[in-house]
Amino acid sequence: MADVNSLVTTTWQTSAWAAIPDRLLLPPAQYSYTVSQKVSNAGNVSILRFLEENNLADQNGGSLKILPAKWLIGMGVGGTPGQLGTVDRMIAYSKDRERVRFPMTLLMRTPLQYESIYHKTTYFGRLGVMEFVYPETVGYADGL
Repeated sequence: MADVNSLVTTTWQTSAWAAIPDRLLLPPAQYSYTVSQKVSNAGNVSILRFLEENNLADQNGGSLKILPAKWLIGMGVGGTPGQLGTVDRMIAYSKDRERVRFPMTLLMRTPLQYESIYHKTTYFGRLGVMEFVYPETVGYADGL
């Protein structure tokens, strides 16, 4: 709970208190741990459900959605997409159209080609990569 609220708070502070994060991404091993473990021996709620109901974003009128992401394994300190590090990473961000976007173009087609009774054409479009318009609205925590 302290790690999640600390990451949410620092990300919110970095964005000049403009955008509170509403997404939290965890590596699959840590995500499965939060799903399977109970909060306490007397409790009947998993850690994941407890975090979703009792976090800083939820208390400020928003909601925090916690999801697994396999590309966070080993992406902490010293890790790059080509060379994995030894530390896993947790990411918090605001999934708002003004802050995060995935650029794509509309589908276009080539001119028709006539071959006997068939008409051939090729449709194509371009996809980009996910980009953060305001990178200060994204926060990372390493060493989970």
